[in-house]
Amino acid sequence: MKQFQGRSGKAYLFASVVNVCLGDPEDRIFNSGEYNVRDVICLSCLSVIGWRYEKSYEDTQTYKEGKYIVEKARINKLCK
Repeated sequence: MKQFQGRSGKAYLFASVVNVCLGDPEDRIFNSGEYNVRDVICLSCLSVIGWRYEKSYEDTQTYKEGKYIVEKARINKLCK
């Protein structure tokens, strides 16, 4: 199992999520490379809880495209 890291600590990679909307696409650089991503926004509390990988600019990271990172700390604290 791969370990994923968000801004606030441990994070999870999901194929799909519900009750969210997406922010505008933007390029960001992470430890694993550069990506085009969109923020994932909770529809309940309107907080950013992670991001969606739109495109990877690294060939070894393309498996993340179309998938979501959700930060554990953000869903535990904000979405109750």
